[in-house]
Amino acid sequence: MKIIRCIPILFLLLFLQSGAQDVRCDSLRRVLRSTKIDTAKVNVYNKLADVFKESNPDSTIFYAKRASALSLATGYDFGAGNAEINQGNAQIILGDYKSALSHFKKAQSYYEKAMTDDDGNRMIKNGLARAYASAGVVFSEQSNYYMALEHYQKALKLYREIGQKQNISKAYNNIGIVYKSQQNSKKALEYFKKAYNIQEEIGEQA
Repeated sequence: MKIIRCIPILFLLLFLQSGAQDVRCDSLRRVLRSTKIDTAKVNVYNKLADVFKESNPDSTIFYAKRASALSLATGYDFGAGNAEINQGNAQIILGDYKSALSHFKKAQSYYEKAMTDDDGNRMIKNGLARAYASAGVVFSEQSNYYMALEHYQKALKLYREIGQKQNISKAYNNIGIVYKSQQNSKKALEYFKKAYNIQEEIGEQA
């Protein structure tokens, strides 16, 4: 009986989520039609790609490719990096880890290129950290724990530099998961505690 009662609630939640997604997409498409600035268009394409990353990875790829093409045409390396991240995330959902890794590596290259012109830009550093962290997820799924740890540590270093506490906590947690997978309970607990402590700190500041 409880299961039957939960079904209408589940459908209601899905309906509300879908409605919110539609509203956001409509808003972004209006911005896309009205803007004349290429970098702004790229950013909107990437935001649209991100909206669909879990519900419709094919749409994510569609918008990310548009963002990528316009970024390359205008020399917008940061936008190109974001487009590669979006395509990589879509490929993870589709189960194509090899393709996902390829996109994340391309993203790293674009962000690194963007940093040569503006190495203090927090958004670019955050993008590069995301590229490392995303690659770490793929390596972890492939049980390539050495490479997973290497990429998570690189992401962690960048998140520390820009003071991204929420993402620092996520990086600690991901590292803990890798150590747990390696049956290294002591190291896993060490990093899980670090992640927990930051979450406690964030909660106190909220």
